[in-house]
Amino acid sequence: RMVLTREQIVATNWIGGCLLVALIAVVAALVIDSGFLLLLAGGAALLILPLSGAFSCPVGWPRGLMAVYIAVLAVIGVVAAYYAMHSEASIRSRGIGLASAYVLGVFLSGWVVNALMFVRVRR
Repeated sequence: RMVLTREQIVATNWIGGCLLVALIAVVAALVIDSGFLLLLAGGAALLILPLSGAFSCPVGWPRGLMAVYIAVLAVIGVVAAYYAMHSEASIRSRGIGLASAYVLGVFLSGWVVNALMFVRVRR
């Protein structure tokens, strides 16, 4: 408590939560042989990248915008994992397309964070 600021504690809690979800999903996927949980674990692990960058953004609307970006990515990731495990081929292909959009969104988040880091927020 004396070493980390409140903002750093919040950041590590969110990142630790994603790591915990990924770890639990991997263990559950191995125990019950679920491809959906394995995809969910990968998605949770990938979400750490934009999450860690979000706390580099200035407090205010830039950080809020990054939070919305991350929330949209999380929803896309869960829906993609669900669709990718569907038995019907057309739905599965939508899941693969959404998964591609998810991965692209995760990697584009670096550019979004860089753009938002230099925004000056009026107080």
